[in-house]
Amino acid sequence: MPFSKFIIVSIVTAFMMLTSCAPQLKRFYDGHFYIEDAIYENMSLQFIITYKRGWYLFTEEYEMDNATKAFARSLHKRNQELLYAGATADGLYGSRCIAANFNFPVEKFASNIHNANKSDVQKEYGLTKAVIGELPAYKWVYDQMGFRFVEYFFKINTCNIRIAFWTKTELFNNNIGVFEDIISTISPSGPFL
Repeated sequence: MPFSKFIIVSIVTAFMMLTSCAPQLKRFYDGHFYIEDAIYENMSLQFIITYKRGWYLFTEEYEMDNATKAFARSLHKRNQELLYAGATADGLYGSRCIAANFNFPVEKFASNIHNANKSDVQKEYGLTKAVIGELPAYKWVYDQMGFRFVEYFFKINTCNIRIAFWTKTELFNNNIGVFEDIISTISPSGPFL
């Protein structure tokens, strides 16, 4: 094979290998985490939530570990989007936010998620009504694999949103106030309907 053909074949092969990698997931609700202020802002959904300093939230797939990427892809197949996932610097506390344009009433959305996932939890503490700022919401507390989760369900415009926080079961009761403080900071960056 002449040298020039070898170069062309090599370049084409390299290009094909690079382009055959799994594509990034299509993002519908673009958001950004401003680490210096610990603020997550979603321009598409028009909301802001303020975390405490020391939290790191990942909004881009390339920033996420493989397990989180796989979780994001599984959500995407069910018409849901992982807006962010992250943890504190010491790794003791975690959080994630999932959105879906289902336009369900909050109670139905919370009930659907609860029913779909309750077989995966070791113990649950009920699904209860809550209010986040002025948003009607539901809260679900449950244990899974040595961790206790609190998950909040609410709706902005036609989008159903769930935000979860978790820590080791034995640390949860001392930190539920921190999670409640964070969730209470949700505020509009545009009109909530």
